[in-house]
Amino acid sequence: SWMVVLAFTGGTFMSKWVVCKLHGETPEDVFKSLGFDEEFIFGLIGLVLYLCLFTPMRFKIVAPLTIGIGVFYSVLVLTCVLDLYQTDDDDDDDDTEIKMQSKFNRMKRSSGNTALECCVMMGLVTGAALVGKYLNECDRRTSFLRMHQAYMLEQELQGEKEEGSTPITQARGALQKASQTLEVIQEAPGIAELIGKQVQTVRDRVRFAQRTLCRVDELFTVDADHIVADMSFVGDSDTKDFIKEAFLDAPKKDGYKSRGTKWRPSTRRRSVGAVSSMRSITSGRSGADPLQKEHVQNSVESTPAWKIASNFGTAWEFDALALARETGNCACLFAGERALVDGPSTINQDSQPRDVLGVGADVMRTWIRSVHCRYQPMAYHNEAHAAQVAHICVYLSHVSGWKNIANPVQITALVVAAFGHDVGHFARTNLFCAKTWNTISMLWNDRSVLENMHAAICFSLITGEADIFECLETEVRSKLRSMIVRFILATDIKEHHSFMSKFHAAISDPEFLLSPDENADDAALVRFEENVIMGGELLIKTADIAHSLLPWQMHREWSYRVNCEFLEQGDEEASLGLPLSPLCDRSNVKLASGQAFFIGHFGKGMMQEFSELVPKDSDMYAIVEKCLALGDANIDKWKTEEQMVDASKDTLEIILDRCGRPSVDRLYPYHFPKDEVLARVSTAQCLTEVSVMKPHRYID
Repeated sequence: SWMVVLAFTGGTFMSKWVVCKLHGETPEDVFKSLGFDEEFIFGLIGLVLYLCLFTPMRFKIVAPLTIGIGVFYSVLVLTCVLDLYQTDDDDDDDDTEIKMQSKFNRMKRSSGNTALECCVMMGLVTGAALVGKYLNECDRRTSFLRMHQAYMLEQELQGEKEEGSTPITQARGALQKASQTLEVIQEAPGIAELIGKQVQTVRDRVRFAQRTLCRVDELFTVDADHIVADMSFVGDSDTKDFIKEAFLDAPKKDGYKSRGTKWRPSTRRRSVGAVSSMRSITSGRSGADPLQKEHVQNSVESTPAWKIASNFGTAWEFDALALARETGNCACLFAGERALVDGPSTINQDSQPRDVLGVGADVMRTWIRSVHCRYQPMAYHNEAHAAQVAHICVYLSHVSGWKNIANPVQITALVVAAFGHDVGHFARTNLFCAKTWNTISMLWNDRSVLENMHAAICFSLITGEADIFECLETEVRSKLRSMIVRFILATDIKEHHSFMSKFHAAISDPEFLLSPDENADDAALVRFEENVIMGGELLIKTADIAHSLLPWQMHREWSYRVNCEFLEQGDEEASLGLPLSPLCDRSNVKLASGQAFFIGHFGKGMMQEFSELVPKDSDMYAIVEKCLALGDANIDKWKTEEQMVDASKDTLEIILDRCGRPSVDRLYPYHFPKDEVLARVSTAQCLTEVSVMKPHRYID
């Protein structure tokens, strides 16, 4: 702007000043003789300076205007000079001087128009300034409009939280606004030709998401046929049926198919379900003797047993079955001593269960003894299984770092739930209980009946001298119970795919398991606590089926044991005239292919999901890779194992002969009177204890 002012105002006078100097005149005298109003001219100059100072002009106008003014006055001065000195060759010196004087006088007389020239020039400058102001204002408004549109688009895509609305409602609102925004974008000029198809594709996907969110009851349901279609069964239809019935809520359209046993209507007056209920709960068919008081050692000096127990929570290779053989089926007691009394080194010192619960070692030991004697002597779901699952939960909480973000109450809940997650199990599946109208199926209405029973029995033991909650305040007691129940119910294998769908949705959030800052609102704190509990559910689910990733000899024995329970269930189904459940038919045993499938799709699958909690660049990730490698090795070894062993006739006695029997003497991890050892408590007795529970005394 200053350049324009100098060029206009200075150029007008500079041309005349140059001419005066060339002619030998005094410029001051010449300018005094000019005919214009100085106040008027300087007023115009001031006006232009004001406009230039306070009105921004665009550079694309200022630059060419300034250059044009300079060129114009240069040409003007040159023209004046040439005209002034242009003379004829035949003129003498006097004539030349007279002509030059005449031209100069005409130039002086023409200078009377200087005021008009200045007005015109000032008008041009003012016009340029106003045009620049207008163009800059247009740019500013356009930029502001674009910023406002971008902000509104962001708000529409995010969706504003409505007070009292649920996350699903907010998601629906956000999708609705996103759909409207996409519609506006699609109708914008030129969009249809450039990205019309892409925008339409996005709109279709948004509409699909809207329709999906409208079906709230189906958000996390799993299409059984779709899941099974993605799996390779190598012609094993029995395993396929088992997955659809046990893991997925997908009843067959044409009813259950019989495995060599035709359906026969019952001729008894008493229902098949009632007979089956009491027989399954009380029989203990897998066959070990009850605890024998006279064989309990009153000693802690057992180097082999403590050597095995020392690996609890610290080494993946902890072998609960080997510990059970050394201690006479007391692995749960040793594991409980390590987890609840001594405290494994992999749990932070300020999160040890004994310190959280605030009770003495005697109370903790009494409770774990009560749990131990209520685990039935089954092939697979026994007290050693409880010890193995508790160990893996503690170990994986250390590997994943979950113990560092969970609070002490949550860690305690996971450990307690691991010990009690299968207490009272009588080696039958939820599907069997539903088909036979088993007592527990009637009590819990076919919904996670075994898991509900385990949780009920677990809490029925927290009383009297085994009340590990006696020092807790009401609020802490309620939270602890709520989390223990959730962890136990999470082991229902039928909820596997539904849980994994929820877990995938949760882990896609960048803030999943990130501790909120001190200024976080209540909603963020609740969301973080829910994510931590979901992480604990993943740990106990992984631990419950993790035997497929253990070293071969350990995995091999656990596999034979679980197969034995399936076959014994099939035997009972046949005796009751029921169709045989998948994997329960002795005439169609495919243990190797079934275990290979289970390892590949569930054992390794759960560990891969678990690996999402482990940083890829940490040393702990090598443990995950080691577990996955063990799974691959186990799959390869099953190819030769099936040719060597016929599992169709397996019973617990045969498996014990094959893998080793437990010691006759019972070994406790601490001094304990022989005459106070508890006898085995049947599942039916456990349910009776649940039914007569008394209200707890609460502490405020």
